[in-house]
Amino acid sequence: MAGPQRIVSLWPSATDILCALGLEHCLVGLSHVCDTPPGMPELPRVTLPLPQALPAAPLLPDALASLSMYPLDLARLQALQPDLIVTQDQTAVSGVSGAALLEATRRSLGAPVDVVSLQPALLQDIWDDIYRVGVATGTKPQAMTLL
Repeated sequence: MAGPQRIVSLWPSATDILCALGLEHCLVGLSHVCDTPPGMPELPRVTLPLPQALPAAPLLPDALASLSMYPLDLARLQALQPDLIVTQDQTAVSGVSGAALLEATRRSLGAPVDVVSLQPALLQDIWDDIYRVGVATGTKPQAMTLL
């Protein structure tokens, strides 16, 4: 089975894992906090930084529809047509939550999209996340060499 061809990374460590697995060529979008992998053109950003203060009436209703820590630009995400989204589970300091992302993808993408939510709390969790991304992307052998 071929791995995903169009990947969106919503967390910097997810981008790092994907690049370590040799999948930078599959990246089609990043969060606003992710660095563009070296040697690649700038990729579209699918999250927006939080405004200093949110007004009572929401701005950009489409982008804020699935507001988590960072507003998700659903229109841009839909246009990118990812087949895999890698994010981090919501914590006090993280990005788009898995539940909000699943709802947003169901509602707006209209196509099946796999979501891998990283859950790093301990060092072992990081190894587990690398393995899970490897399995989800068909790069399990490469993931095993990183472990």
